[in-house]
Amino acid sequence: KILRLMRRASLLTATRGKAGGYTLARPASAITVGEVLAALGGRLWDAAFCERHAGGSDECANLGECSIRPVLRYVQEAIDHVLAQLSLADLLATETEVVAVVRPRSKTLPVVGRLRSA
Repeated sequence: KILRLMRRASLLTATRGKAGGYTLARPASAITVGEVLAALGGRLWDAAFCERHAGGSDECANLGECSIRPVLRYVQEAIDHVLAQLSLADLLATETEVVAVVRPRSKTLPVVGRLRSA
C-alpha cells in the first residue's frame, strides 16, 4: 500500500513481470523527504483542520481568536523547511552530514510577545 501511494505521487515507477518491481521515478537526490511524507499521509497540521474538526457545532468557537493555531502553523512551517532541504540521498549520509544539511543557518525564532501568566 505504501508503494502504491508513492507511485500515485509520481515518486516511484512500477514494472510488471518476473523481473518487475518498483524504482524511483527520479534520482534519490531529487526527491525530498517532505514529498515522500506528503504522499504517505500529508502534513502534521493544515489550515483546514479547524474547519473539519470544529467540535459539536458547525464552527469552532475559537475560530476568530485561537491561541494554538499560530503555534501549529509555525511548527508546520519549520517542519516543511527542514523536510524540503533533505533528499532521500541525504538519508544515506552519516548523522553529522545530515545535521549539516538540516541545521538552521543562524535562523532565530520570531518573538510574538510574552505569554500571560496564569
